[in-house]
Amino acid sequence: MAAATACSDHCPLILATCNASIRRARFRFESLWPKFLHFHTTVERAWNGPVQQRCGFAHLQIKLSRVAHDLKIWSRSLFSDVKTQFHIAREVILRLDVAQETRTLSEAEYKQRKLLKIGLVGLAAIERARRRQASRVLWLRAGDASTKFFHAKCCSKRRKNFIHTIQSDDQCATAHGDKAQIIHDHFSKVMTADTGRRVTLNWSALELPRIQAAGLDNPFKEGEVWAAIMQSPTEKAPGPDGFSGTFFRACWSIISNDIMADFH
Repeated sequence: MAAATACSDHCPLILATCNASIRRARFRFESLWPKFLHFHTTVERAWNGPVQQRCGFAHLQIKLSRVAHDLKIWSRSLFSDVKTQFHIAREVILRLDVAQETRTLSEAEYKQRKLLKIGLVGLAAIERARRRQASRVLWLRAGDASTKFFHAKCCSKRRKNFIHTIQSDDQCATAHGDKAQIIHDHFSKVMTADTGRRVTLNWSALELPRIQAAGLDNPFKEGEVWAAIMQSPTEKAPGPDGFSGTFFRACWSIISNDIMADFH
């Protein structure tokens, strides 16, 4: 398949020898969301809705799923066309710059160009923040403008997460179903094998400090849970639900009662 000649005068060719499976898009909480209008209102409305579930963990899972659904709709209404708005703003600014070379801009045109430049900075900051979180390059600031570097990191992460081929005995699997079957057979064989322990550890020789057992079964306090949240990474999701530490920090006043109910 031929690709576009956007970055070169040569036409690159894309060769694919394996069938990639279609994966459903997962929810990922974006760290820039709490800074925008109606974020907390959206979370509070979804979180405080009625839930017909007595199990505390199932109750929490339903609320998180509902918040994720509403946040995706809210985000789509704000950021779905960020790139389009960015390119349109650049094109209008360019045309006003060209017009300024031959005539004097009117007051309305001058104000419009000024507003577009301010909006362009905001749109660029949104896109950089999203690329920064997607690239997992967390030591860069949100305002750094290494766009090509971000794209390279995103592409390399996507390539690393995909298994092109798997070698099993004399066979080389490229189809998704064959690869899944080989992986399943391998780990089923390894994890179900019952092998006796041949070596052990001499715990007394390690001289490990003894832990005081008193108080280990005391109820959790909200301050302890909040301290653990503050120590967790802000841009990484600890579970498959996609909610990062930024969500728990920004929405703690809304979700704290249900979180502490599960701890209790």
